[in-house]
Amino acid sequence: MKRKAVIVGISDYADSAPELPAAETEAEEWKNLLMQQYGFQAQNIRMVNSPRATKLAIMERLEWLLTDVEDGDQLFFSFHGHGSRVIRRNLNGMVHDEQDEGLVAYPERGDDVEKQSLYDDDLARLVLLSKLPTYANLTFVLDCCHSGGINLREPDQPRVFIPRDIAHRDRDWRRQKSAFRFGDCRRLPTFGQNPVTLSAVPRLELSELSGTIENRWRSVFSYHTLESLKKNKTQSYRELAESVTQPMLDRNIQNAPVLGGNRARFDHQFLQ
Repeated sequence: MKRKAVIVGISDYADSAPELPAAETEAEEWKNLLMQQYGFQAQNIRMVNSPRATKLAIMERLEWLLTDVEDGDQLFFSFHGHGSRVIRRNLNGMVHDEQDEGLVAYPERGDDVEKQSLYDDDLARLVLLSKLPTYANLTFVLDCCHSGGINLREPDQPRVFIPRDIAHRDRDWRRQKSAFRFGDCRRLPTFGQNPVTLSAVPRLELSELSGTIENRWRSVFSYHTLESLKKNKTQSYRELAESVTQPMLDRNIQNAPVLGGNRARFDHQFLQ
């Protein structure tokens, strides 16, 4: 059984977004936890931090993560940085997703937030193209704003109706419109290609930092998640999410962690 991980930490976004002092610290802490408690080897963990953590660089490492996978393998991806929620348009300028969540990568020269974000659809395409075996175990830990909306299995997304011929809108409207479903790659199988996603906040919320914990900048979500796993490495995904909720509330952080994706694995042991 192989154990592979990709960990992204972006503290410095140049001039495109505010600095996140805790992001790279949390990335390193997750790497240490995987090696010390869950049997991951250093050569099978690929870390990328700012300024190398561009969208292309992250996607290339995800392709590596999702390649040469067998049933029973444990695949782990964590992202620590900014999250986005933007309106996206097609090449003709027409809105095709009213609000799409994404992971904000380090900016290439001239990129805006929309161009530098790795969206849920991008992630879904990578997973689908990898053709993971049925019982591969894929886990995402997302420590960023709006991360609760970055969920690869959302079959109940609403439909947006787009006119087929804008010039003839005054004709029969029902005959002139076609349906476009948000997230065209989100219909994933129950197992394997549908990861368990543990997110810092719900889709509409901003993630919050508590400032310094133990004399270092730390993310409230990652700090308490890591501390919980250090105390009990055999707890389930569901138990882990529940264990982090109260410490966050104790710090007056009202955003509880969100568990999403492959519900069949919620009661499995974390990374087991």
